[in-house]
Amino acid sequence: MRKFSFTLEKVLSVRRAAEQRHKQEYFEHKRRRAEEQLRLELLTTEVARSTAAMRARATATFDMSLERAYFDYLQCLQGRIETCRERIQVLEQELERRLQALLHVRKAVRALERLRERRYEAYRQDQRRREQRRFDEMAVLRHGSSAEA
Repeated sequence: MRKFSFTLEKVLSVRRAAEQRHKQEYFEHKRRRAEEQLRLELLTTEVARSTAAMRARATATFDMSLERAYFDYLQCLQGRIETCRERIQVLEQELERRLQALLHVRKAVRALERLRERRYEAYRQDQRRREQRRFDEMAVLRHGSSAEA
């Protein structure tokens, strides 16, 4: 009995490796986006905390240098928040692009896997037919030898 062999096995393994690589890249970008979103949340929390602290310090006396420093600090935080939002947007676009690439590669792998499954099923049916023929031949031979006796 010959062993099943899929002629495109090497192609399938190369595509599976490509799929694995695309998955790793996709999840790496997803992790980077999550880190950037966490950074954005921390910055917005810092703005809220700083604003609350400045309001709590508000006294009857007005300190222009303190107000200016606070304003500069908030401007810096707002700039960092905007930069963070831009990076998140770029990462989301890249993430979408990588997801599409992953889906494309996955589709190619799945097509080869289905072809392999169909060929394996054809192989199994062929093996069953051959086995049935052997059994039929053995039955004919056995029936022929018992009829002669």
